[in-house]
Amino acid sequence: MLVHLLEQPADDQSLYRSTTSVGVITDMADRDDVRLVMLGGEYRALSNGFVGPLTEAALEYLTFDAAYLGADAVSPERGLCEADLGQIRLKELIARRAEAVYVLADSSKLAQSEFHAWTRLGGGWTLITDDGITSDLIDRFRAAGVTVITA
Repeated sequence: MLVHLLEQPADDQSLYRSTTSVGVITDMADRDDVRLVMLGGEYRALSNGFVGPLTEAALEYLTFDAAYLGADAVSPERGLCEADLGQIRLKELIARRAEAVYVLADSSKLAQSEFHAWTRLGGGWTLITDDGITSDLIDRFRAAGVTVITA
């Protein structure tokens, strides 16, 4: 899902796209219509991105009109899940500094609970998923104040 989002042309060239992901920077580096900000820190090979105190410190200088977050799992009761505490901390900080939060997760990641690191997002965030989401899960997310969009 994130790949499709990144392929969209930038409507406003004054907008920045900030990321901790080496893959995103690599994919977008040649685009003239995108202004990129890389949030550095300690490189984590598993996620091909940066985490840690330096990354967190960089976030103190930024605010976001919209944040697009992935996750290892998403639960209407628990929020976002990652297998790594550093990753979940970054997502929590990014969400706090964003006007709008969009979570991109295919239906296979919904209502999973095998991981251990969770962050609850406040009400008002949006889940963008595929049409494999069940009506029961849609109802549970909506009851938690989450808007659900199927794409």
